[in-house]
Amino acid sequence: MNRTALRTLAQAGTAVAALFILYATLAPSPAHPRWLPDWGAHFLLFAILGVPAALWYATSAGARRTPQRLLAMAILGLWLFGGLTEVAQGPVGRDPELSDWAWDVVGAVAGFVAGGALWRLLLGRLPR
Repeated sequence: MNRTALRTLAQAGTAVAALFILYATLAPSPAHPRWLPDWGAHFLLFAILGVPAALWYATSAGARRTPQRLLAMAILGLWLFGGLTEVAQGPVGRDPELSDWAWDVVGAVAGFVAGGALWRLLLGRLPR
């Protein structure tokens, strides 16, 4: 598999994870397992989003040209997405909480870092 195919896969994975997060966070009643606390659900959902986002970043041409700038934009995008999902909960009858947003951000960054390590191993074996 080449970098272009991996980037397409990463974009699709990021979109699917984002759509699932929108459903999970904007459904009128939260449906997460009873064994998983609310903060854990936020952390887990956004960690899952961070993994394909890290692959998207790692396979982008922009990351090779200006890695710090693109990395900041990727993290900011995840941060804003978490915040917007919290704000959007008000109109659907759920309570937006600052602590949920904090767990969204922590989960997204953790997923991005873990995904980055995984993708470095994988991409290190591919030709540029």
